[in-house]
Amino acid sequence: MGGKDFAFIELTDGSGSQTLQVVIDSSIPNFDEVSSCTVGASFKFKGTLIKSPAKGQLFELQVSQSDRHSVHIFGKADGSTYQLSKKRHTNEFLRDIAHLRPRTKLISAVTRVRNNLSYATHKFFQERGFQYIHTPIVTASDCEGAGEMFQVTTTLPSPDKPIKEMKLLEYEGQAEEEAKLAELAAQGKGGKQKKQKKDKKKKKEGEEGAEEEEEKVEEKKMIPMEDRKVNYSKDFFGKPAFLTVSGQLSVENFNCAIGDCYTFGPTFRAENSHTSRHLAEFWMIEPELAFATLEDDMDCGEDYIKYCLKYVMENNADDIDFFNQWVDKELKNRLDQVVNNEFKRITYTECLEILDQHMKEKKIKFKVKVQ
Repeated sequence: MGGKDFAFIELTDGSGSQTLQVVIDSSIPNFDEVSSCTVGASFKFKGTLIKSPAKGQLFELQVSQSDRHSVHIFGKADGSTYQLSKKRHTNEFLRDIAHLRPRTKLISAVTRVRNNLSYATHKFFQERGFQYIHTPIVTASDCEGAGEMFQVTTTLPSPDKPIKEMKLLEYEGQAEEEAKLAELAAQGKGGKQKKQKKDKKKKKEGEEGAEEEEEKVEEKKMIPMEDRKVNYSKDFFGKPAFLTVSGQLSVENFNCAIGDCYTFGPTFRAENSHTSRHLAEFWMIEPELAFATLEDDMDCGEDYIKYCLKYVMENNADDIDFFNQWVDKELKNRLDQVVNNEFKRITYTECLEILDQHMKEKKIKFKVKVQ
């Protein structure tokens, strides 16, 4: 923000949620240029860090006309293309400017927390002797049998290339159809080869026939078919392939060989459910414990959640404060409750009894029968 005597800049380097206020005196040589900068500009400052006399921040950086003070502008932000401003933006708006949203306080805080959650995940399992397994992203297996999988194939035409430039795929009767296509094309071009003239009507018919045959041939070249089904033997892998829905099957194999292990990577689900609780792509942690009981599994899950939350609360305190102020005012209380209390464990039968009692007290019924 520029003024006659001072310019105030809210500076962030992306390392945390807190910002540093920079107070620039009008006596510096390039004050007019600095005060004309808008949101998103990049600077380098040299000044004096002092305790702030104003409310809102503990410290501020003062830059004045001094041999040791300076302001260097690395780059200005063009207001016509830089769509972020000082006001708060909705998540829906930020989705439309994905290349700029990491610059917002919300997305940068989410990124830092996610970074430390990923680090804490590996730290937790490595400290307990687990081996990290890289499982396939492209696979022919559907380990969960859900059937909602994204398919990976090279049989479809490339979206950025004309069909004519695609590698031709063989199919039954291709040679005969291409021969017929060539004959019709020759008829359409005229009588240079046969040394005779064709009337315009016949030439037009020949060209139209050639175009129709060419469309048919090109259509069949796009997807190899056999018995009205896709012939995957001519696909890249020679069989149907998909994006993984889980690495569990692969980790189970390793678990039988090397003991406790885990995988942590991207997972894909093609579920036709457009809600905030259904993701097409997400990262999933899948540990496998050798010779473990159900109690061991529950201990591992509870310890893991508490370990990661403690790590983030200690190393992302500013980001958690930001979320607690602007996203969810009960966040810190809820995190403290999870970290400092034991998880309640009940049997399946006890769970049904609780639900049944709840229905009787509230006089409600679930859409699906509880059993």
